[in-house]
Amino acid sequence: MLSSAASIGSRMAAGLNLTAKRFRHTSNLYPTYMLEDVKNVGKAGEIVMLRAGYARNFIQGTNKGLMVPRDERGFRLHQSVYAQLGFPIKTILGYYEGTVEPKSKGESFRTSSLDGLTGSSSASAQPTVANLLAARSEIARVLRASLQANPVRISAAADEKGALYGSVSPSTVLDEWHRRGINGLSVAIKHADQIYFWSPDEGGKVRKVKSAGVYKAGVSVPMVGNIEFEVEIVGTLPQALDRAQPTAAAVRRAAAVAESREAEAAAAAAAAAAGESTETAAAAPPSAADSETASAAAPAPAAPEAAAPAAPKTAA
Repeated sequence: MLSSAASIGSRMAAGLNLTAKRFRHTSNLYPTYMLEDVKNVGKAGEIVMLRAGYARNFIQGTNKGLMVPRDERGFRLHQSVYAQLGFPIKTILGYYEGTVEPKSKGESFRTSSLDGLTGSSSASAQPTVANLLAARSEIARVLRASLQANPVRISAAADEKGALYGSVSPSTVLDEWHRRGINGLSVAIKHADQIYFWSPDEGGKVRKVKSAGVYKAGVSVPMVGNIEFEVEIVGTLPQALDRAQPTAAAVRRAAAVAESREAEAAAAAAAAAAGESTETAAAAPPSAADSETASAAAPAPAAPEAAAPAAPKTAA
């Protein structure tokens, strides 16, 4: 019922040939008034910024919300009509005037990851779409400066002609960015699919590169725009690559060998120390206490036997 009513209002506005007004948010996000709680989307009474297709098909199409008209002038002229269709006039007017801040999708159902970026630590001070836009803009600025100062350089196994044995994908570039320790990078770059390469041979964007060289690339930051940069892919022979970048198994084996050698050295040192203490104890002269103990334990010498009495002489 509500969806059909909203479609009637949209057709009516189109019939009046009213010019749509572009608001302060990006065109790919659409303000949507929530009629009921939808988990990980928004709560009843909130205005949530959603993608137009999702809002139209899954929120307004199931009578869980209403898409806020972008035509502010038409809405103000026909408030009574929109009120009959079930639109919250006061809330939508507050959104137009900027007194009602919209929220991002799922913002009310989680502790925002922007707390560390916006300086907010309380659950009640949830960041708005404006905070999200400001945070992503700052992250994009830091990322652009990092790419200009230190271009992306990736080593990959290749043959002598520069053909890679495998391929370099956007996930490889994203892993390199994470190693740089850019604060809040996941807020702006959530998926490797946002990164693309530009191949003149194929005449457009590609997702994988299969030969060494310098490629133009870009990353799409939602609500901000594209950042263009260059990626240098250095083809290295497998033997040289193994020596330059040891695998995790090789690192573990080297660590195990080092620990084994340290254990053997410690055991040998302990055995040598024990042998030295034994030899020292055997060579040391007996102490006075040891002499007294030995004297007390020795048996007493036997007394000499008395001489037998002489036999009496008999008379001849």
